[in-house]
Amino acid sequence: MTTYKPNREPKMKTKNAVLSLILLLYLILSISILTIGHYWGGDFSAYIMQAISVLEGDTSQFIEQNTFTIESTLPGLGPVLYPWGYPILILPVIYLFGINLWALKAINIIFYLFFLVCVYRLFAGRLSVPKRLALLALFAFSPQILKSHSYVLSDIPFLFFSTLSIFMIDLFIISEKKLFSHHIDYFLLGLTIFFAFWTRTNGAILLLVLMISQIVHGFITHKTDYLNKSRIFHSLLPYLAFFTMLGLTSLTLPSDNPTFFSFLDQINFLWALNHLHRYTLMLPTFLHTLSYESTINQIIFVVLLPFLLMGISARWRTDYHFILYSGFTLGLYSIWPYFYGLRYIFPILPFYIYFVFIGWEWLGFFLPRRFSLVYQKIGHSLLLFVVMIVFVSSLSLAVKNLRTNREIEGPFDPFSTEMFQFVSNNTKDGSTIVFFKPRVLRLMTDRNSYRAHNCGNLLKGDYLIVHKYYDHYWKFFEELVKCSPTVEFRPIFNNKKFIIYSINKP
Repeated sequence: MTTYKPNREPKMKTKNAVLSLILLLYLILSISILTIGHYWGGDFSAYIMQAISVLEGDTSQFIEQNTFTIESTLPGLGPVLYPWGYPILILPVIYLFGINLWALKAINIIFYLFFLVCVYRLFAGRLSVPKRLALLALFAFSPQILKSHSYVLSDIPFLFFSTLSIFMIDLFIISEKKLFSHHIDYFLLGLTIFFAFWTRTNGAILLLVLMISQIVHGFITHKTDYLNKSRIFHSLLPYLAFFTMLGLTSLTLPSDNPTFFSFLDQINFLWALNHLHRYTLMLPTFLHTLSYESTINQIIFVVLLPFLLMGISARWRTDYHFILYSGFTLGLYSIWPYFYGLRYIFPILPFYIYFVFIGWEWLGFFLPRRFSLVYQKIGHSLLLFVVMIVFVSSLSLAVKNLRTNREIEGPFDPFSTEMFQFVSNNTKDGSTIVFFKPRVLRLMTDRNSYRAHNCGNLLKGDYLIVHKYYDHYWKFFEELVKCSPTVEFRPIFNNKKFIIYSINKP
């Protein structure tokens, strides 16, 4: 007599079909939301110039020029050198295509696709297939994250490397599974953490998470042998890989040598608490396009908070590495002197949603069976509804972007290009130009530049470029006249968006 075995193939085919559909829709949306040009900012230009300096074999000149810009401008503009990971990552693209923004933005699409696959695998065994697909869809269709694909910045590559690092900690340390061998696996883990750190320095948090996870897991599961020589050797391999790569890169590429803790004397408890409050409020914003301060977002935050806390309470014993990484990341940005946007907490968003899902499931366990079934159906229906809303939000952004021919105001629009061309053709190489985005001006014109906030700094320059539609210090000519009775500000260029003044000193 044969035993009947249910055919699981249709379910597998359905899962793969839904998974493929989500990834396909992601590709369509992400490509459709990409814009022509780039938003005003300075970080993207610094990354590109840093990569070009390697191609030209003259990093010292870049450091000298960027040091002038940074030191001549008030603090907060940025470091002299960013971590080398992202500049090296975009270096082949610049070598092959030049400063081609389409090619540079394609890096985000590729690495985010890697991230989606990684995060889907990370929660295997923790969430049911439907919930994993729903979580994947929320990230694949997130309007805020898809909009960030148009930035030539390190956010998306760092999101991938940090998530992959947590996945490998989970796989090799917590689950004690092997991919190749303990030697190779642990060494690869160290390399992955290094790439995260090399892309953004707060990736060093991953080393701390790894260390604590090894200690906790070793104490819990290997009370008799976690101090044996073989296990100690395996445990040290990730650090060996990390510091070996750190040493090799330090020998070949210059370092800014920042003092990471120089800002600690600025910390105020209430100020740090306010930062923490703002970042936690920001967590649900990846699901919509509203401000974190909006009433709707605050309602979403309050509704999800109990489930988040229940999820953490239910899984802290097994998922402490998720909690550690999320907590350290929020803690770091809470004490940092400057407040950044959602993109800085991208890496902890998967764990935020994961614990919310777990909290929802956990609450259902305490309900009577007949109520539990209804509760589950309501939950699945709400989840499907949220996924559809998120998708529609991104779809509307894509349609709007395509209808406007992907055009945005920024340093690559026609008026800006005309202005930069004039500067390149009509100013001397040694000229110093005052501009509200000095690193962008350096990239586009190869001229020294800085941002001036008072008359004393302004008069050190040779030219001033004013953006007519940005509210900054030199928007009104009357303000310039007040700076000095002996200095003439003579207009030499004027278009719809910019005025260039020659600063004629006696």
